[in-house]
Amino acid sequence: MKTLTFLFISLLFCNFCFSQIDTNKVFNNEIRKIKLENSFLWFYSFIYYQQDSLFIGRYNIENGKVDFFTHQNTKIPKMQKRNVAGWTINDIAIDEKGNKWFTTYNGILKFNNQNWQVLHFDLLTAIGVLCDKNAVWFATNDRILKYEEDVKYSHYPVNAYFEKHYFFYITKYENSLYFAGDKNCIAVFDGKKWENLSEKLKCPFKIVEEIAFDKKNIWIRGGRGESPLAKYDGKKWEIFNSENSVFKCRYISKIFVQEDGIVWFATCGAGLIKFENDRWTVFDSTNSALPEPWIYDIDRDKFGNLWIATIKGLFMYDFKTFKKIFNKN
Repeated sequence: MKTLTFLFISLLFCNFCFSQIDTNKVFNNEIRKIKLENSFLWFYSFIYYQQDSLFIGRYNIENGKVDFFTHQNTKIPKMQKRNVAGWTINDIAIDEKGNKWFTTYNGILKFNNQNWQVLHFDLLTAIGVLCDKNAVWFATNDRILKYEEDVKYSHYPVNAYFEKHYFFYITKYENSLYFAGDKNCIAVFDGKKWENLSEKLKCPFKIVEEIAFDKKNIWIRGGRGESPLAKYDGKKWEIFNSENSVFKCRYISKIFVQEDGIVWFATCGAGLIKFENDRWTVFDSTNSALPEPWIYDIDRDKFGNLWIATIKGLFMYDFKTFKKIFNKN
């Protein structure tokens, strides 16, 4: 009887703890990663990363309601053989079936809107993820991986040449996949053959953590310790750093290109930066509602609004004003 009473009280205590979470506190602290899905914005909150608690949120951009997914209030399986710090979310992608994919330092987490599944892949470090047709591609700490549900093996090195590289990011442009990595490697796959774009274009950075394309240029951001940004116009590279540009920072966390060619840069220390018609515009606390110059991620919703993950919460920009987001639960 005492055991049952203890279990009942423990259950009530756990429920009380989660019912007492100050969800607005989440929106006043670090939001590291975001991904929009129709009317929902999925996000990873760093500040609530406590003990063994994975903290993923889903925000309804139309009515302001939010749901939270943690180890305690869902059935997210826990990893084996690694400490909890490996649960940091590095990237988020959503496939055609609506499955959510989260890359972590412990491997890969999948959510099919009902159940959570851990894909260990030998406990690899997974950084970038991209969903393309019936496959999901991953940039990892030693190779490129491709996941397909209808094949016998769900992961494999796709090309021996690109093994033992640390890949950071994946994007798709004009039907080809681009994988940004270290050791002077930007792997390109056109569906049939692989090529190293870094060698072809004589890339100025040894480490490329992201690659993006607008209508005229190729953009790359360097790894820590190198210049933050470089632009290739088809003929030559132009490097931007704290001495010759508006990038008064050591690191850029995200490059986001709109369909009309406007390019946005989330920076750690220089605010939110826009590149349009060869002109730069900086948004920070001096000319906007953005609280600090630390921006982590950018995405755009179906209404055309820009969503911004910052060190002090989530913001929405309707191209007139920046609005701070609060939970309305």
